[in-house]
Amino acid sequence: MVETWVAQSAGRARAVCVEGGAAEAVGTLLAADGADAAGLEELTPAEALAVLQWAGASGGAYGRRPGGARGRFAAWWAAAALAGLAWPADPAELGDALAELRWYRWAPPGPEAGWVLRLAVADPVDGLAWAVDATDRREDDPLDAPR
Repeated sequence: MVETWVAQSAGRARAVCVEGGAAEAVGTLLAADGADAAGLEELTPAEALAVLQWAGASGGAYGRRPGGARGRFAAWWAAAALAGLAWPADPAELGDALAELRWYRWAPPGPEAGWVLRLAVADPVDGLAWAVDATDRREDDPLDAPR
């Protein structure tokens, strides 16, 4: 999703899969940084796909912007993988599967700056959850924190 941020810019990305819910997945990422709290905001599947599409279309701080079509492809592909569907996924089947998942935007304590993709997805049927933490910032960003 954020390959351009990492490969062509100064970004970083991490993802985890855990047994449990979204809070456990986000907690696993935060524990690696020594943080212990995050705010979760539930999203509709359409809102989550829009966030994924934006990230996939963005070039981050310094990368070449791949564009909206690539962002949509990446969002649909990632959504199909999370839903356990074979690619290419039937749109109606994908929509039904995405409605069964719980989608969240999350943020660690403190200010955020630059390009940020922080999503968590919970599958209540299988008891699994995933979280992603991807960021990219311009060098001259006043809120730039050490990585």
